[in-house]
Amino acid sequence: MHGKRDVGHNGRMRIDMEKLYAAHPFAREILNRLKGAGHRAVIVGGAVRDALLTSRSGKRYAPEDVDIATSAPPKEVRRLFPDRKVLTVGESFGVVVVVAPDGRGYEVATFRTEEGYADGRRPDRVRWGALEEDVRRRDFTVNGLAATPEGEVIDLVGGLSDLADRIIRTIGDPERRFSEDYLRMLRAVRFSCQLDFEIEEETRAAIRRHAAKIKEISCERVRDELLRILATPRSHQGILLLSELELLP
Repeated sequence: MHGKRDVGHNGRMRIDMEKLYAAHPFAREILNRLKGAGHRAVIVGGAVRDALLTSRSGKRYAPEDVDIATSAPPKEVRRLFPDRKVLTVGESFGVVVVVAPDGRGYEVATFRTEEGYADGRRPDRVRWGALEEDVRRRDFTVNGLAATPEGEVIDLVGGLSDLADRIIRTIGDPERRFSEDYLRMLRAVRFSCQLDFEIEEETRAAIRRHAAKIKEISCERVRDELLRILATPRSHQGILLLSELELLP
């Protein structure tokens, strides 16, 4: 990540959206319809993170998933896509999935804030909000990056700095982030192995303090995350890290 950066004319970092659209042409259509209706719409999460990483490494950029966040509420998203199948299973949490002509689903989430996690997984209350609020409820800084339809990167959580320093750090208070969903502790290990990043010390310490809580997560969710860790190029490192953080039985 060190060295020359891709920046726009205003000095801000940019990603190559044409590469993203080449792999996911319907993502452009979703963004265009939302923007054309007067709504703010951005790409969020791993697609932005990986675009920045691959631009430095020279590796091929082909994101498996593209997630979109918008100011449009779910009902408005459905209205804008009368010609497409829209899955509404997560609509009460502000998330719908628009199905592209090729059958791939694109998650479109309304900017929101969340409160109360009595079950350690799902919010008790959801309120529509702004992008600035939405990114701060996410898990790790490197996953809290967003990009406009033109490719300008929006960093409201220090993700670019942590990406450059190769660090996994929670957004805000690690105690709060993990108590919202204890599976995030395993996700920290997975991203560390997947990206070859170090887990930041406060984040690491919070995982140790909450490690026993992983037993409250369903066996299926834990199994799936462990399999993802084992599928990374650094699976051996992942097992050692799980043991060090007391996340193994």
